[in-house]
Amino acid sequence: MNPKERRVPAMSLGLSAGFLRSEALNRAAWTMLFLLIAILFGTFIGWGAVNYSPFILVLLLAGLCGSVAVAFSPGLAVIGLIAIVWLLPFGTLPFRIGFRFSFLDLVTGALLFLFAWQVCTHRLRLPARASAIAVTVYAVLLLVAAGNGLRFGMTEDAVTLAIKLASSAFVFVMLATWLQTDKAGRRAATWFLACAAGQALLGVVLYFIPAGYAIRLLSALGRIGYPVGGDVLRYIADTPLLRATGTSVGPNMLGGVLVFAIAFGVALWASHPRRWWLLGVLGLLLLCLLLTRSRAALLGSGAAVAVLTVLRYRALLWLYPLGGLALVVLPQTRAMLLHLLSGLRAQDRAAAMRLDEYAKSFQLIQDHPWLGVGFGPPPSIDTFVGVSSIYLQLAEFGGLLTLAAFCLAVGAALWSMWRGWRTSVNPDSEWVVLGAGAGVLGALVTGLFDHHYVSMPHMATVFWMVAGLGVATAWVRQRPNRSADV
Repeated sequence: MNPKERRVPAMSLGLSAGFLRSEALNRAAWTMLFLLIAILFGTFIGWGAVNYSPFILVLLLAGLCGSVAVAFSPGLAVIGLIAIVWLLPFGTLPFRIGFRFSFLDLVTGALLFLFAWQVCTHRLRLPARASAIAVTVYAVLLLVAAGNGLRFGMTEDAVTLAIKLASSAFVFVMLATWLQTDKAGRRAATWFLACAAGQALLGVVLYFIPAGYAIRLLSALGRIGYPVGGDVLRYIADTPLLRATGTSVGPNMLGGVLVFAIAFGVALWASHPRRWWLLGVLGLLLLCLLLTRSRAALLGSGAAVAVLTVLRYRALLWLYPLGGLALVVLPQTRAMLLHLLSGLRAQDRAAAMRLDEYAKSFQLIQDHPWLGVGFGPPPSIDTFVGVSSIYLQLAEFGGLLTLAAFCLAVGAALWSMWRGWRTSVNPDSEWVVLGAGAGVLGALVTGLFDHHYVSMPHMATVFWMVAGLGVATAWVRQRPNRSADV
């Protein structure tokens, strides 16, 4: 055989070996195949552009590419999950497949499938750690609570919510298992901070541009499940004060996720103070947080920074007098301070409504203390399920057993981070562990006055993602085998 001739391997495409031996015919066959694919793909794009929108088709194509990438790298799937919970947390497919799946549902489902496949084929071992077991028990109790709620008339949406919240909790186990090197933990935390900065930029831009343009831009997302119309802009009740929302729909939800980003950003900058560009990122995150006017998130962010200051970065102490001076002197921050104080004193309508919610919630928990009332409708017409506190909300959903499991799971995760930080964490990854721990503690403070971490799937995903990221990084040097790097 002439060495200059190229050997074409026979491929199982229904073609004979003799046909494949002919280089000219082989080239013609591949050309015809690609032309056929191009014609079909072009027809699909044309049909979709007429019936839907080119924007939707771009999203679908990106989703298809992402699905292929997930099969080859869990790391890409984790990055995709981070991007979705930050940038398009409420995005859904523009059509129904039995259910109308959200982008978050698809990515989380792909991660769960990949994780289960790797465990079943012995490529991964489930971590026999107290925190992983505690989180799994918490996820199971959420499903038990959903089953218990059937006696009160569960709806399809309620069952779906319970499954989503349980899946969100299991994200902790997946990240704690997959992120097996220092580099993987730092990369995931960096992507988390970068996507947070992108959402903060969106929130600030949409806040300052004219209201008409903001409504038009946000309403364009209606094709993928977002609300449309004038209600996309949110204001403080009974006032003309606008609140930043970005693509998070609600200002309190945006503020709640920014708590984690600020904790990571402060920890990274405090450990690398010469990276001055981080001050710009932190300034953007803080500005967006202030524009949300979320009092609970502001308290949680302050608690997170205080934890970082006490545990490791004492140099942050000089920020406190500057921050206090800014709160008193600047008109914008002074207005935020007054808004915060009015809430703590229950002097405005929103704070007064919270007090009423707490009273009714205590009564509901007393009537159904152990397994709660599930995720569906209330057990009677004179009660309602919903309260602005993650602790009371969990007790309503799943009773005191589920609340205890949640506290145990979070406590075990924080203890794992503490032990890893004190004994074996890589100094280059210290900011990841401390930022995650401070972020979780800040979220627990925010959760005193907000419920979204246990009632909204994307918020629950962010909460357990950060906890899993911190625990995984803290475990790195305690693993017997650290060959995997996602």
